[in-house]
Amino acid sequence: MNHWPDVTVLDTIPSNDADIDTADRNCQRFRLRVPLMFGANPAQDAAALRFLVSAAERYVRVEWHLVGELPWPLHTVVHLPPPATADDAASDIARQWREQSGLALCTYRYGPDFVVLRDNRPGKDRFRGLLGADWVQPFRDLVARIAVDNRLLDELVAADLAIRLGDGEHVVLAVRLLRWPVPYFAV
Repeated sequence: MNHWPDVTVLDTIPSNDADIDTADRNCQRFRLRVPLMFGANPAQDAAALRFLVSAAERYVRVEWHLVGELPWPLHTVVHLPPPATADDAASDIARQWREQSGLALCTYRYGPDFVVLRDNRPGKDRFRGLLGADWVQPFRDLVARIAVDNRLLDELVAADLAIRLGDGEHVVLAVRLLRWPVPYFAV
């Protein structure tokens, strides 16, 4: 028996993880009433990408409408929840995104004194990386937007694991692996 509403309708993009957590506790799926158009406003792009990353971390589906083309290659965001619908200019991108998307394609997880990064997104080479103890806190700070270690951000951007959006905005695109997306015996 399901005690949660199937869909939580959002009029705006949640501004922080606490808002997403609150909404997430009460739903299985988000529906954004506002269409998303990327490339016009770095702050709005960052908020939208952070929302999609947070939804992907929680395995919560998002129904949203894409307007216009993406200002970056599709493989950069294909691991995030794809648009349910799109305008004519973005219909091919939305279709490809839905076809290529999947759970846990680009992730990171914390261990004791290390961070493991894994990237299996289609359209690029597979990547597995390990950040040692000296990089754990700078990585945490980068994800939380507390402080920016430009060397680390440059490396993550070069690997398409993060994106710079202008006006000092950045987003770590890799999704934190909070729980394994498949049963352990299926691996």
